[in-house]
Amino acid sequence: MEFQFYLPVRVVAGPQAVRRCGPRFAALGKKCLIVTGRHAAAACGALGDVTEALRENGVSWELFDEVGENPLLSDCVRAAALCRACGASFVVGIGGGIKIVADRHPALPIALVGTTSGTGSEVSAAAVLTDSTGRKKSVKGDDLYAAFAAADAKYTFTLSRAATISTGLDALCHAMEGYLSPKCDPISAGFAELCLPDLWNNLLALWQGEALTEARHRALYGASIQAGFVLNTVGTSFPHPLG
Repeated sequence: MEFQFYLPVRVVAGPQAVRRCGPRFAALGKKCLIVTGRHAAAACGALGDVTEALRENGVSWELFDEVGENPLLSDCVRAAALCRACGASFVVGIGGGIKIVADRHPALPIALVGTTSGTGSEVSAAAVLTDSTGRKKSVKGDDLYAAFAAADAKYTFTLSRAATISTGLDALCHAMEGYLSPKCDPISAGFAELCLPDLWNNLLALWQGEALTEARHRALYGASIQAGFVLNTVGTSFPHPLG
């Protein structure tokens, strides 16, 4: 049996994960750039928890909150310029799949806080950017692994029903496409078999009109992280590029 499994991200999961990561933020430096979208990170409470954890551990920050859906390459350029100008020594990404690809220089450490049950970006080495023509391009590299990820499902509680289903379908595709890939290895298969029932059963229940409860949010978020393990090692197959 031959396979490789590489995942250098420390995942700190569960209640108060961000606050528990306070010393880990401080270990990355004394100043950071926080990268978020315009509204969701603040609305779900993640931004407030991150800034409080930074403050408690003596870390200052600048905020770049201009990342929209399908992040633009120009967003990365502007965020990188702010990062350089303010002298940040690391980056904190808050959101559903937020990462920043800076430039040709060695990347700064990244800490990630997820707010959706979909991309699994917290544990992968991939990012998807959109150029000025609207064309999406996936990039991947070891520099895009987070130093650590704070995974607290409570930040998904403010997601709408539609957004929960949409992001959950992304996680379902990550797990299923990886599971059916010829490149799937025993460890990735194990994660896929672990998360696919939770993803399928909860998404089916939501489609059938059942309540969107905190327990359902927690199940979907945990499953999306497990699907991220599959995505990181195996990648996706033809349905994703078609999408």
